[in-house]
Amino acid sequence: MKNSIITTMLFCSVLGAKAQTERGSKLIGVYFGDIRMNRTENSTSYSNTPTVYNYTGKSLNLQIGPTVAWFIADNLALGGNLTLGYYKSEGTSSNTGSSTTTTSTYISKSLYFNPTLRKYFGKGAKGKPFAEIAISSSFYPYESKSSTSTGSSSETTTKTKYDRSGNFRVGYEYFVSPNIGFFAMAGVQVAESEYENEYRPSTGTGYDYTTSSKGTYFPISFGLQIHCISKKDSK
Repeated sequence: MKNSIITTMLFCSVLGAKAQTERGSKLIGVYFGDIRMNRTENSTSYSNTPTVYNYTGKSLNLQIGPTVAWFIADNLALGGNLTLGYYKSEGTSSNTGSSTTTTSTYISKSLYFNPTLRKYFGKGAKGKPFAEIAISSSFYPYESKSSTSTGSSSETTTKTKYDRSGNFRVGYEYFVSPNIGFFAMAGVQVAESEYENEYRPSTGTGYDYTTSSKGTYFPISFGLQIHCISKKDSK
């Protein structure tokens, strides 16, 4: 499969150069978004107690996805992409009033499908601005674990009931050749989700609970695209 993808990209890159965004053309690409590596250290103190609460942690967030779209009209592409997401955080909590420390790990893997409609503007040979709308939906379990220095531990498994969003983005694609472009885009995302959680401690009785959320986000992403000119236009 890897060889077939490479072959397709090479074939597209050597086709004749007509307008990259004409009807009948196709684009194949990959994008990266919301890439972050964080390290956190904080201390919290209260006026009614001498105890100081400390936390140190680190996290990694990464999103990557393939994109395929077809130009159903000049400068208008209909397609979609898959978003593969991975988030992991690890941290240690302690306080000056106790010798007990708590270590926690949270792992989130996600797979989103995003139908997309993109509109390019202008007739620039070097690049074009664009705007797009997309919807996305995901169904994927989450997992978190925690343990203390005294030996007790717990595990929470989260199952997605629904996780969906609507997106509006604007961007610009720069054509490094007639068939290859780099793009960057930013926008607004309105999302809502609901999850079922199963909390299971190493001692005692576990319980289930439901969480829901709504939010507005402002994601930024960038990527590479190959424009495949239709065979009839490449002659």
